[in-house]
Amino acid sequence: MSTSERERDIARAQAVCQETQNKDKDDEFCSLYQEYHRYLEAFARRRLYHESDLQDVLQIFWQEIWKGAICGYRGDSSLKSFLTSILHNKIIDRNKKRERIEKIPPPPSNESEHSQLIRNKGIEQLITKALLSLADTCPEDAHLVRLVSKGLSYEAILQQNREDTISPDERQREINRLKTRYKRAKSKLRIILERLMQAEGMDISTYLETDLPQ
Repeated sequence: MSTSERERDIARAQAVCQETQNKDKDDEFCSLYQEYHRYLEAFARRRLYHESDLQDVLQIFWQEIWKGAICGYRGDSSLKSFLTSILHNKIIDRNKKRERIEKIPPPPSNESEHSQLIRNKGIEQLITKALLSLADTCPEDAHLVRLVSKGLSYEAILQQNREDTISPDERQREINRLKTRYKRAKSKLRIILERLMQAEGMDISTYLETDLPQ
């Protein structure tokens, strides 16, 4: 970020900060909202476990900005990065809340790798970090892992994304593609988990089974 960009971002954040303190007008705040809301909405949609949480999380985020969180901006990064960081923390909080609320039923004999992991409370935090990390680079893969871990069949997952008008042959090809995607996503998640576990001094072989669903 250039010096001029940094100074512009600081001046803008200070203008919004002044509005949040005086509460007499909101022109700068509305301008900030109009510029960044669409980007932040897309960012949150890719990372939330449930899209039904999207508007609630965005509302909480913008309320925090209006309450003065913008006043903490010092120009250490771009204003866009600063806002994204605040929203990212809100997303993590909501996803953790979802994990506490949702009770996972006893897994079937062919439970997925992620299901086996999430049942172990000692590494729930690492799983959350790993999935968020995977969602940063491959949001569709992270979403697929979550769906399979909840026990959805490939057929059910396909029905969420495709109309029933496709032929049986095309449906089978789509299911095979989903299986291939899931295997790749599972491998990516394992690599991320290995790194996180190594950083914590944990042995991934203690938690992962070798016979995983295909």
